[in-house]
Amino acid sequence: MFTDLFPDGYLEIQGEKQAADRRPKRRLAYGWEPTSLSRRVVLKITAPFTSVEKQILNVYKTLVVSVSRYHGVPFMKRKLLLSAILSALLLPVLVFTIPAPKTIVFAQQTGSKESLTPTFWQRDPDADFEDEGRMHCAPTSVSDGLIYLSKAFGFKDLVPGTEQKKDQIKLIQELAEEFSTDPSIGGTNPDKVLTGLQSYVKSKGYELSKLEIMTWRSVSADNKKFKTGTKPDIAWMRSAANSKDTVVVFNFGWYHKTEDGYTRKGGHWVAVVGASGNGFTVHNPILPSEQQSEKKSVTLTLLDDDFIVAKDSGEANMKGYYDGEGPGLPRRDAVEAAILDAVIVFSIKK
Repeated sequence: MFTDLFPDGYLEIQGEKQAADRRPKRRLAYGWEPTSLSRRVVLKITAPFTSVEKQILNVYKTLVVSVSRYHGVPFMKRKLLLSAILSALLLPVLVFTIPAPKTIVFAQQTGSKESLTPTFWQRDPDADFEDEGRMHCAPTSVSDGLIYLSKAFGFKDLVPGTEQKKDQIKLIQELAEEFSTDPSIGGTNPDKVLTGLQSYVKSKGYELSKLEIMTWRSVSADNKKFKTGTKPDIAWMRSAANSKDTVVVFNFGWYHKTEDGYTRKGGHWVAVVGASGNGFTVHNPILPSEQQSEKKSVTLTLLDDDFIVAKDSGEANMKGYYDGEGPGLPRRDAVEAAILDAVIVFSIKK
């Protein structure tokens, strides 16, 4: 009879056997498994042990040798006796050393805003959004920002998850409901984003430390306190885009030329992840994920000439607003200008 405690913490005990054990193999408690090897019995522990358990096993080794040398006891009785001894020794250890369940948290991650912000494609067929996701740019762009904040600051309850596609799909669905995103009326307007974002963040147990908007588009009475201007300010946008704790989303309007001037026909939301001068780095959800990492630059050019737009309420001059153009903002040939109609910035209270 001999025993050996291997360096990696596994134990093997072998002993002479009186007769070949022809019974089927069966697993014993605490990870022990008897295996027939000719006329020898081999017992192997199937998991490493702690230092405390190793000390107990050393005691057990001494008992094994003592019991095995007592030839007056039949082999099977010796085997049962050894199993009983092992149970008595290991049970208290297992009871007191099993770790308590750990709370799963989102570990704070390091990296730039661009690298930590997702590149989810709003028309991903796996998402199965209404109207194939054509109008889900607002909830997708905001979801990118919320996941970024969760990664950068470890907000474990803010989003369903940060690494798997299914988690972001669930988040976008929740935001689309909060924003009342409706493909039949053209997507999501800025006022609904403001209202829905406040509701969503509060429902997750967090508070907004900052919520601001610059836009010419109408907002409700409850949201007017967040409006800091009508024409987006370039320095304000650049500062927010480069702030680690701030999410920025742009809303561009598609403007087409008509006989009477220009008219707005729909728009699009993008997530902003960086800025330098008048150039901004964006994640545009209308682009497939693999393209968003390549086509990401948008340059804002100030409209310094009259730009008359026909509206239901009359005419408006968009002079002083910004026209966006670049690989990160592809537009159809019929679009004369992609004017930055609204900018929303927000932060979560830490």
